[in-house]
Amino acid sequence: MTVHEGDTLWTIADAVAPDENDPGAVVTEIKRLNGLPDSLIRPGTRLYVPSDRALP
Repeated sequence: MTVHEGDTLWTIADAVAPDENDPGAVVTEIKRLNGLPDSLIRPGTRLYVPSDRALP
């Protein structure tokens, strides 16, 4: 997926796993998949999201 202005890893995690009780676990997985050392993301960046939670 592509990061848009105003997106955060937390909003992305909520979008890809709205029923997840712990969005922090999804944030951690997104960071791992993309080799992110922290939660800073920039508009235009392409991110991998967990495949079982991919956006349509």
